[in-house]
Amino acid sequence: MEMGGFADLPVIDCHVHFTPSPKRAEDDITKFGAFMAEVMERGRVAQAYLSGDWGGLLLKARYAGRYYAGGKVPWCGQKAAAAAAPNWRTCLEGLMAAGFDGIGEMGSKPAKREQFTPLAGPFYAGFWRYCESRRVPILCHVADPEEFWTPDVAPDWARSRGWVYGPGHPSKEELYADLETVLGRHPEMSLVLAHLNFFSADPDRAESFYRKYAHVAFDLTPGIEMFWNMTKARDRWRTFFVTHQDRLLFGTDIAPWQSVEQALARIWTVRAFLEKDGEFTTPDEADEFMTRYDRPFRGLGLPPEVLEKIYATNFQRIFGKQARPTDLRLAANLAAEDGAEALAALLRGAG
Repeated sequence: MEMGGFADLPVIDCHVHFTPSPKRAEDDITKFGAFMAEVMERGRVAQAYLSGDWGGLLLKARYAGRYYAGGKVPWCGQKAAAAAAPNWRTCLEGLMAAGFDGIGEMGSKPAKREQFTPLAGPFYAGFWRYCESRRVPILCHVADPEEFWTPDVAPDWARSRGWVYGPGHPSKEELYADLETVLGRHPEMSLVLAHLNFFSADPDRAESFYRKYAHVAFDLTPGIEMFWNMTKARDRWRTFFVTHQDRLLFGTDIAPWQSVEQALARIWTVRAFLEKDGEFTTPDEADEFMTRYDRPFRGLGLPPEVLEKIYATNFQRIFGKQARPTDLRLAANLAAEDGAEALAALLRGAG
């Protein structure tokens, strides 16, 4: 699982998670900072976008030039999204002034219908309007792999976490229809849809979606099923990647629960799929979410000029060539208003 054979290009990971515990915030931040330092050095990752709310902003301030940070808004399955909508203009202006570079990861991972707040519903209306008008980029997760709606084929790790859906949940098509209603209302919005928007089993649908929504990009974060599905239609997907090379972003879903070796396995797998022209399998070191298949994947063997865009320049065009400066005093005040007292104290101490 060596990285030395890959292209010598800068890499920005657009999809990394970190949310420290309020009870051990300082310890979590210190440990995650050390964890990511090793992962990024050994994995040859230059920068990363953290979906970590105030903890992500603090790491961004502590490690200047290493991180971008995404501000937090409720996912549509969280009970908070069923409450009265915030003053989105005040909320989002505060987040951006504090130093966040975008919003999310947020979105609509399936939830029980009684907890589900549609993205196209009134709760989020002001959110989409503001982000479109100010070109605030959003990392958004919609739906899940199609097999999660079929209990007998869903992987064991998904079943064990309750990620198998039935009549009590919105269907995958309902979630897509909800998203498309938002996009129809806000065609200029800068949206990065995670995990190829779970279109990997249907390249024609991905192509049609891109033709319809010109300002949407996909990140290539596994879901390992993504690489398996694309292997089965490898030539068709390679054409898609070359054609739409300006609208694809590298991502991994690295998170604190993984070991360094598991995080490196994610980097290696995504890069192997993009760069290798031959066959490979899920690394032994990979975490359980990286499903092992009976047959190998086959990589796309993309040319360097395409890789350069996927690895870094597309991200920089959407989120900025440089991360926004942080205002730690403002961030501390906003974190305190949000009830994150421990992180507010750390933000004050970092200022």
